[in-house]
Amino acid sequence: MTDKRFKPGLWWGIGFLLLAAASFSAWDKLRDTCAVTVLETLPSPAGGWNAAVRESDCGGGETASDEDIVTLAPANGPAVTILSVDAGAQPRLLWTGPATLQVTVPNLSILSVMTRQAGPVGIDLRFDPPDPVARADWLRKTGLPADGPLEN
Repeated sequence: MTDKRFKPGLWWGIGFLLLAAASFSAWDKLRDTCAVTVLETLPSPAGGWNAAVRESDCGGGETASDEDIVTLAPANGPAVTILSVDAGAQPRLLWTGPATLQVTVPNLSILSVMTRQAGPVGIDLRFDPPDPVARADWLRKTGLPADGPLEN
């Protein structure tokens, strides 16, 4: 005669798989809750490139990630992320030449620079006010790493 009862280990395994599936589903929903708002767009003087500032608001709680992101894209191509800065520190964009985009951010802001060049376009990063001593002091006091070289 065969035993038709389920074994406890099998129930534990089924329960674990259901819990894992529910966790992944919840993570997907949480991950996709970012609201992105375009704050500014600025085409290059010749019209071949488009710079943009987007605000990304990814919910609340301990995993909140709110930031302003500068992107640069060829007129008919995908965007490249240039930098991100803490939300509310909206970067200012200015084309200072056909292949130079000036990006100005507040001096005392958390900054993550991804690239200083996108195709033929160079990125001229500026701080407002331009006070490197105050920025270095603020970074040290907040425990953030020092900025790398700012020249192109």
